[in-house]
Amino acid sequence: QHNWYVGELYHKFYEYLVDKYGNNNVVYTSMDDLARRFGHTSDTHSLSIFSIYNLIITNKKTNKTFIHSLSDYAPVMMDDNTGILNFDVAAFSCSSNLDENMIHKYSSKYKILPSFYILEHLTDIDFIEQNKKSVRGINKTYFNGLCYNERGIYKKILDSNKYFIFKNKSSSSDFLNKSDYFNEISKYNFGLSINGAAKICYRDVEYFGLGILCLREPLNIITKNPLINDVHYITLLDDDIRSKIYVESEYKYINEKITSKINDITKNNDYYDIINNSRKWYENNCLPINQIKILESFLKDYEIIN
Repeated sequence: QHNWYVGELYHKFYEYLVDKYGNNNVVYTSMDDLARRFGHTSDTHSLSIFSIYNLIITNKKTNKTFIHSLSDYAPVMMDDNTGILNFDVAAFSCSSNLDENMIHKYSSKYKILPSFYILEHLTDIDFIEQNKKSVRGINKTYFNGLCYNERGIYKKILDSNKYFIFKNKSSSSDFLNKSDYFNEISKYNFGLSINGAAKICYRDVEYFGLGILCLREPLNIITKNPLINDVHYITLLDDDIRSKIYVESEYKYINEKITSKINDITKNNDYYDIINNSRKWYENNCLPINQIKILESFLKDYEIIN
């Protein structure tokens, strides 16, 4: 799919391997063909090992396989019923929803390698570079995303808060094309990130790249290079707040507590190190050239290539 980051990254990685190891040594098989070979079908079904979010690389001499997944539901693909048993898996790599519980559940079966997260579209990188030096100045917290589940509750709570611009991009009045979105968001000092299907989302990576302070829930996923509270982001929606969002009588308390936290952040004005740290994390973990290096290191470490 043109410009879809997952497919574009995997295609770039394939081209890199061909260029480095030779066309005769690197054989490409589409996920459709691979799935049919094992009696499965390939689609966007999130729980199949043959999902188009996955990269499957097998050493034809040893039959050892490395699997990398960029699916939001990646860890559960290590369940026996996903098709994974068709492969002799040397290592499985992902980041979305990979936390200590998932490590504990599956590490006895597979070697699990924490990985990186991504943007939505490949061209988002260009928009980030074009806007990263934009003049900030709006001392508010910006969010524009799909407002389902808990996001919808937070929108209801914070819609009238003067420190927030909270938009629902499924609304025709709030939706922005990518160029306008990045141009608008780059004017704000703070960005709000709320977990979606995964315990991390595109907005985290966008804020890191743009140099906007990321305010969010505790980020407890495991990545190759760890993401740390007060180092790469600030926890705004703490466990106390999260425990109360389903109780409407607590909305006033939540709003006041969040407002107090925002006031503290703006008054202290000592968050520039966090912005710099998150930008470095973005450069090391979210640019295709470095993601390709990470993928290659996994293949070398587990002798898929040598």
